[in-house]
Amino acid sequence: RDTTFGRDVRLAWRALWYAPTFTTVTVVTLALGIGANTAIFSLVNAVLLEPLPFPESSRLAFVWSDMTQAGYPRGPLSGPELQDLRDRSSRFSAFGAIWATTAALTGENDPEQLRIGFVSANFFETLGTGAALGRTLTTDDESTGPPTAILLSAALWQRRYGSDPDIVGRRILVNDRPTTVVGVMPAGFKLFMPPDANVPDDLQAWQLFNANFTKGLRGQMFLRVVGRLRPGATLDEARQEIA
Repeated sequence: RDTTFGRDVRLAWRALWYAPTFTTVTVVTLALGIGANTAIFSLVNAVLLEPLPFPESSRLAFVWSDMTQAGYPRGPLSGPELQDLRDRSSRFSAFGAIWATTAALTGENDPEQLRIGFVSANFFETLGTGAALGRTLTTDDESTGPPTAILLSAALWQRRYGSDPDIVGRRILVNDRPTTVVGVMPAGFKLFMPPDANVPDDLQAWQLFNANFTKGLRGQMFLRVVGRLRPGATLDEARQEIA
């Protein structure tokens, strides 16, 4: 026996069939709306709902410099300030630093500009993350001159080097200088730093700061600093100590 719902469905289908333009617009609008909501939820889920993809991520804290008088309540730190934190803090086991910039990749294939992160030697150790291939940057790679080692993202390794497993140890040209590839980060690796840190998630490579970068000027404030709390230390204790 026919039902009211069945008749409504047939009437709606016939109306859509005889108005193809309206139908197309309706379907596209629904698709865009569903897609946008999915994308927004994915972002919120990744940034707010899911824990950071690092071991014991609840012990990680971002350290800002209070520059309220200059209009920046959350600003970067200088090299000497990072050294102060390392020397005087008892609530943190480590402080790592990063600064985002660009570098030119030349040599084989077409030259390209990379989004690159300069980091302290303990940056990845502080986060608690390792490389998928080879290793991350360490104090063994430090230099008082231009950096001599580089760590690649998985995306760059796959796109430019065809996922060559022998990439580790290869010498490539970065800013026209021979540079040794020490490792490749896992696919999908992201830092998830605060937006006002100005450190993008899609960095393509990482190199080390000059070994003497903590001995620079206190007025050169460019470091984005991440600290790892000691076991048992609370965030409130850490805030009081940093202040």
